[in-house]
Amino acid sequence: MNGSIKIDAAFIPREVCKSHNPICILIDAVRASCTIATFFDKGAQEIVLIEEEGAYIQAHPEALSPSCCICAEKLDGSRADLAEVSPSLHELHQHDSFTGRKVLFRTTNGSIGVRALSTQGLEKILIGSMLNCDAVAKAAVDMALENGMNICTVCAGREHGQIYCIDDTYCAGALIQSIKKYADSIGCAVDLQDSAKIAHSLVENYASAEAAYQSSASGEIMRRLHMEQDLALCARENVTKVVPYVSHIDKEGNVTIAM
Repeated sequence: MNGSIKIDAAFIPREVCKSHNPICILIDAVRASCTIATFFDKGAQEIVLIEEEGAYIQAHPEALSPSCCICAEKLDGSRADLAEVSPSLHELHQHDSFTGRKVLFRTTNGSIGVRALSTQGLEKILIGSMLNCDAVAKAAVDMALENGMNICTVCAGREHGQIYCIDDTYCAGALIQSIKKYADSIGCAVDLQDSAKIAHSLVENYASAEAAYQSSASGEIMRRLHMEQDLALCARENVTKVVPYVSHIDKEGNVTIAM
């Protein structure tokens, strides 16, 4: 297979270069991207990114039914008052199954990042992490070749997507490695832009994803919440083949993630 794909990296969502016509891989390495993949692995039917759970429940009383699960966090990363679970992978692993349930999802950076990309008019958005690194890389390359598009890894960032972070950037670099490896295997040339080279180079600075996550501000938050086990759970490589993607946005601006 021939072809060529331009690979970009955006370190916060607003930095995506739309003129490059990218398929975006949104990364919130600790923890939202991993949480979304884990929900699907545990049988969730769909995930809807909401702006605020109280307002959503008022408009949609069925959200309180057993068929729905609210997963949301406070600003400090702990479980929100109306939530059944927090975005903690350790907490999710205490539940055997979410089979057939609709998950209403809100986090402080990841869900905001997806919504930001959607409002910028970017239509092809995948959710990536270390957990599904190879699977999402393959899906992005195949989609890019099929649609004549390029690829951009997009870090959710911190402080509502306002500043860069080590954990997302490291994961972006790992995804770029996987993208390049798969593209090479099918004879597709990749053109790494400088931003992609910067993300790629960060991978060489750490012994592992967990080491990078431990050194990040996100790691400090997890330690403060006594949720350090989430760092190890988010750092596992290629433990799932699920590739979540944005399927549609409703008239209220809620974003549905499917797989």
